[in-house]
Amino acid sequence: MGNKIGKRLLLAGVPGILAQPLAQVFQRERWTVASLGPCGAAGVVSYDCGVMDAAARDVLAVHHIDVLVYGLLGQEEPVAALARLLSLARVARVGRVLLLSGAEAVQPQAEASSADGARTEKGCLLACLEAYALRWKQTAGAQLTVVRLPELYGHHLALGEGVLGICLTALAGERKRLPRLETRGTRYFLSARDAAFGLLRLVERDFAGDVMEFAEPQGVTFPMFAASLRAALPQSEQRTLAEVLTRLQAGEEQVLPYALPELSAAAAERELGWRAHAQFPAQLGEICAQALAAWREARLRQQAAARRVRRKERLRSLVPWLENMAGALLVGALSGTVFAGERWPSFVLSYLYISAMGLLYGKRQSLSAVVISLLVLITGELRRGADLVAMLYEPSLLLLMISYFFIGVLTGYFADRAAHAREAAWWQKQRAAERYGFLKRLFDESVAVKDKLYRQIVNADDSIGRLYSIVRRLDSVDEENVFTQAALVTSEILAVEDVIVYIVGADGRYLRQKVRLGAHTADKPRSLRVDSLPFLATLLREQKIYVNRTLADDVPDLAAPVVYEGRTIAVIELFGMDFDQWSFAQQNLLAVTARLIAASLGRAYAWEREAAERKYLPGTRILRAAEFDKVLAAIGHREKLASDYPASLVPILSGPRDAASLDAVLSRVIRAEDFVGEHAGGLYLLLPDVTGETLALVRQRLARAGIETGEGEAVQSS
Repeated sequence: MGNKIGKRLLLAGVPGILAQPLAQVFQRERWTVASLGPCGAAGVVSYDCGVMDAAARDVLAVHHIDVLVYGLLGQEEPVAALARLLSLARVARVGRVLLLSGAEAVQPQAEASSADGARTEKGCLLACLEAYALRWKQTAGAQLTVVRLPELYGHHLALGEGVLGICLTALAGERKRLPRLETRGTRYFLSARDAAFGLLRLVERDFAGDVMEFAEPQGVTFPMFAASLRAALPQSEQRTLAEVLTRLQAGEEQVLPYALPELSAAAAERELGWRAHAQFPAQLGEICAQALAAWREARLRQQAAARRVRRKERLRSLVPWLENMAGALLVGALSGTVFAGERWPSFVLSYLYISAMGLLYGKRQSLSAVVISLLVLITGELRRGADLVAMLYEPSLLLLMISYFFIGVLTGYFADRAAHAREAAWWQKQRAAERYGFLKRLFDESVAVKDKLYRQIVNADDSIGRLYSIVRRLDSVDEENVFTQAALVTSEILAVEDVIVYIVGADGRYLRQKVRLGAHTADKPRSLRVDSLPFLATLLREQKIYVNRTLADDVPDLAAPVVYEGRTIAVIELFGMDFDQWSFAQQNLLAVTARLIAASLGRAYAWEREAAERKYLPGTRILRAAEFDKVLAAIGHREKLASDYPASLVPILSGPRDAASLDAVLSRVIRAEDFVGEHAGGLYLLLPDVTGETLALVRQRLARAGIETGEGEAVQSS
């Protein structure tokens, strides 16, 4: 399976509570799951980009996305993000788009959510987004379905998602203020795993409708919700839970309606065969315990990481000050001891000190060094007997002070400018590295896709590829087409030109020729008597491959039974095989081909029994016009494949008046493989492999039974 291109699912803006089970159920069906943005599900390929990013176009361009699941409220700008997503989906030719909406989009009843029955702000936004998407579907002719879900519960419940998430967040101590909850009405819940299975079933059944709703059959009132939480949480959490429920009813922020509009799962059950398996509060205790433990553990990790960052930042900010203090002490010590009686050596030392601090750490440290150097200068002058006021009028000292400030500002400016340039270059380098890594990843994935396609093309003619071609071409419920395609795929798979397919009669005593291919099969008998051919009797009894090891004449080189529900319904015979084709590999291929044909033919028979009333006139085997035209087209296609396989279309001019009587007479005078049905405003006989003198004999036999027919015409190939 690793060398085959499978179907691909892309998630965008899907909440984590649904992304995890959704990825699991699709991966179980051999889908490749990817995500725009981070996704913690195992085995999901995550691309570090959003819908609005330019990289999203690259992702959709490299991979053919069969299904795109998008959360309508999963982006910061939902309207612009939806427009961008639909544009990308159209350009990239995404197979199907599933938009995740909520129950709030449904217009609620007045008594269910609010006094006037109006939608909430979230509901109005969802309704507008749904209308826009459905209008786009009509314009673009794309496969798009809006999926409405109630509040989801399950593992990986995120902070603040729904009423349950708000309660658990408050229990974990992450939420200080709570909304005021309108506790009247009913709220509907749905297990996230049931929602994931519903989406999978929707894709498998190829549902083409505009809207699909999933929900549990029974809603939950607020007293039931509170009681479920009390029963699920341990005794240590009961007091905190009571405080949270009281605060919710008292209200500290905006009003939050508890009730949700009702969603009906009747269409999902009818169209998809889906039904919710879990009922709220199934596994609520385990969900709450896991969510609270995960949130508290995450909070501890965040706090520990924040402490480490703060400690690192303090150490980083403390080092320049320590070095500055060390330089100040050095300058002060040398100026007070070695250069105690000299001004200019102390000035040069201070100059170097200010320059070093400015070039190393910028203006903040250089100006601090200026202040310290001024203090050292003033202290030195006072020791030499100078007056503090007189120093303000001495030009040489003023020039020294001004030079201190000038060199501090100048070196600090250049250092800060270089630091900003380095930071900008670092960010640009990071962005370039991220972009390069993203493009390299897409390149590697495109190369992997190319390699897989190469292997599929190279191995297209191996056994697996051949068997797949059988399944693909025999995926039909038309019985005539199944027999025709059965002969074709058998001829192609085993590289044999002469193939005949016989059907076994109801009594098992006779075989009648259904399809023949090849120039050397025209003289083969149209019917076979089982008793007269020992190999046939053995083949039908043992249901095994027959091999003509004795090279007997007038018997096939290979023959295989087509077995359905324990009964042989047809026999495939091969003629004119080369010597190198008499191998066990060819026999195995023929056996597998016969089994696959049996499955397809069995489905066709089952469908024909269920649709008998639609195909035939009531109580007869006379085909209706549409079904007769299908058989006529199939016979014409068969005649195109084998030019020596003629068929005649004969009009019925007179006979018994009612259809039941006519069917009873015809059943005694025509063959089992002949057809009678409505065509061109009358009744016609379709006689496969009948023309010329044989047609004249058939018309005479019908006339003796009281049925007058017109001149027959040859069936033209379609």
